[in-house]
Amino acid sequence: MTSRNRSIPFIALALLIAIASGVAAAQLIINGHEVALEHRILPSEAGPLAPLEELVKYLGAEALQENQGIHLRWGEGQEAFLPLEELQFQDGRTYAPLARLASLLGAQLLSFADAHYLFIPRSELQSLIIADGVVRLRFSRLAPLEVERRGQEVDLRFYNSALRIAPRTARFPQGPVEQMELSLEEPDQLILRLGLRPASDYRINRGVADGGYRVEVRLEASQNGSQAQGNTGAKASDSLRLLRAQDVVRLSPWIGYHREWRETAAGRVRLDYLMIEDFQAHYRLRAALPQGGIGTLERLEEMARTQGAVAGINANFFDPNTDLPIGLILRDGQVLSTSYGERAALGIDLFGGLTFFNPRVSVFLQVDHRELKLDGVNQLPGKEGLFLYTPHYRYPLRLQSAARIYQIREGRVTRVFRSSHLPFAPNSLLLVSLGAENELLSAGETVKQSYGIEPPAFLPLRDAVSAGPLLLEDGRMVIDHQGEGFDRGFAQGRSARSALGITAKGGLLMLVAAKDSGSAGVNLEELALLLGELGAIDALALDGGSSASLTFRRGFTLRSIGNRRIATGLVLVPK
Repeated sequence: MTSRNRSIPFIALALLIAIASGVAAAQLIINGHEVALEHRILPSEAGPLAPLEELVKYLGAEALQENQGIHLRWGEGQEAFLPLEELQFQDGRTYAPLARLASLLGAQLLSFADAHYLFIPRSELQSLIIADGVVRLRFSRLAPLEVERRGQEVDLRFYNSALRIAPRTARFPQGPVEQMELSLEEPDQLILRLGLRPASDYRINRGVADGGYRVEVRLEASQNGSQAQGNTGAKASDSLRLLRAQDVVRLSPWIGYHREWRETAAGRVRLDYLMIEDFQAHYRLRAALPQGGIGTLERLEEMARTQGAVAGINANFFDPNTDLPIGLILRDGQVLSTSYGERAALGIDLFGGLTFFNPRVSVFLQVDHRELKLDGVNQLPGKEGLFLYTPHYRYPLRLQSAARIYQIREGRVTRVFRSSHLPFAPNSLLLVSLGAENELLSAGETVKQSYGIEPPAFLPLRDAVSAGPLLLEDGRMVIDHQGEGFDRGFAQGRSARSALGITAKGGLLMLVAAKDSGSAGVNLEELALLLGELGAIDALALDGGSSASLTFRRGFTLRSIGNRRIATGLVLVPK
C-alpha cells in the first residue's frame, strides 16, 4: 500500500471525530494537529483562500516573493512558481487557493464545512552532530526554519518536522555552546535551543543536498565581543573547537591514536581512530584472513600479529551461520571470494595506492583456448553452476547429490571424479560442476584462473576487500544503501561502525565509532559526516556492530578495540 493510500484512513477518522464533536468554523488540521493561523482562511467562489506566507511553513515549504509572483521551494529540491494572476491580495497579505497549494506541495486536502484537513509528509531529523564549533543537522526533506535570539539563547525552530529519537538535553564544559536542548512542540515543530557562552556568535548555512536538507550552524567568537545577531546564509568563518575531549597517543612518527567524544542527537559517541600520515611512503595495507582459512574466524589482533602488522581494522561482513565472508576478497592477485552485487570495495594496487569503488567481478578459468565462467569462489554452491574452491577454503561442504569434481594442481588437471562432499586437497584447486552432464575438463589439461573487473582499476590490483556502502567520494557524501543492497534500518539505525578513509594529504584514517552503555552509536550519514570532519575525502563503511574492531601496536604490545572473531581484516604492514 502506498503512503498516499495509508493516509486516507487517517483523514476519514479525523472527519468522523469532527462530525461527532462539532467542528468550529475555519479550522485547519495538518497531520492531525490543529494549526492556529494568525490570519483566517477566506471563503471564495473558487474555494478557500489561505494566507500564503503564513501557511506554507506548516506544509514544509518556503515562499519567496518575486516581481511576477511567488516562488515555492519544498521537499527534496522541488520548486514551483505561482504567478500573480493565481493570487489574491487583502490588507497587504497574499492569499492563494488552498487546493492549489495542496496540489503543488503534494498534500492531501479534504474540506468538510469550514474544517480543512491536510496530510503531508514530514521532514525527519536524520542526524545531528556537534563538533569543532559546528552544529550540523540533516533532514529527509526541506524543513522551514525560523531563528530567534534572546540574550545568550538561540532558538532554531523547524516546521513540519519529526524527531526520530527522544528529545534530549546536553551540557558542554568548553566551547561556544554551553547547553543544547532538542524538543518537539505541536504542530510538528522541532526546536533546537543553543545556550551560547558570552562573546559567542553564530552563522547559518542551509540548503538541499544529496537527497536531503542540511543546516549548518557555525559558532564563533563575536568580532566585537557583543551578542551580534547571526546572519542566515552568510559565509561561515573559521570555527572554534567544541566538545573535543581528546586523547592522542603517538605510536610512531607517522601514526597517532586518537580517542574523542562527539555529540549527536542521540547522545555522546566515542570515536577511536588511527591517523596514519603519508602512509604509502612507510606502510602497505594488506587483506588478512584467519590462520584457519576461509570459513573460520579469528580476532583482528591475531591477524595483525601473524602478519607482523602495526595496525588493523575489520573488513568484510560474514555469514554468522557459516562464518564465510560476504563479498569480494582479492589477495596477492587471486580472487578468494566473489563480489556480492555492487557493494563498495577497497582496491589496493601493486604500488599500495587505494581505490574505493563499486566493482562487478567475473572469474574465469582459461582452459587451453576455452574460457569457463565461474559462478562463485569459496562460497556455498547453488543447485547448478561452476564453483571453485582454493586451498584457503575450510568450511565443510556436503552436496545434495554427487557432483563432478576436478582437482587442479600447479595449473594442470590432475584428477576427475564424482563425490557428494569436498575432499581435503592441500595445494590444489577444486572445481565443482553441478547440473552439467558432460565433462568440462580432462586430466592433463592446462588451467589458469583469471578475473575481469568493471569498472576496470587504473592499475592492477594486488588486494581487495568489500563491505559498504561507500560513504564519501571527493569530499561529497555518496551513500546509496539501497543500490548496494542494504535496507533502511541498517542505514539509519544507530550501531557501532567501522570505516576506512583517505585524506586530501594522503593520510589513512581507520575509525571505529562505539555503541555501548556510554556511547550512542551512529548511523551511516553521521559516520560520513564524522569522517569528513576528521579530514577524509574518500571513505568506505566496513562491517560494524560487534564486529567493529581496531588494533594497533604500542611498543611491543598490540592493543585492541573490539574483541569479536571476524572473517576478514585489513592490516598495516611496515615496508
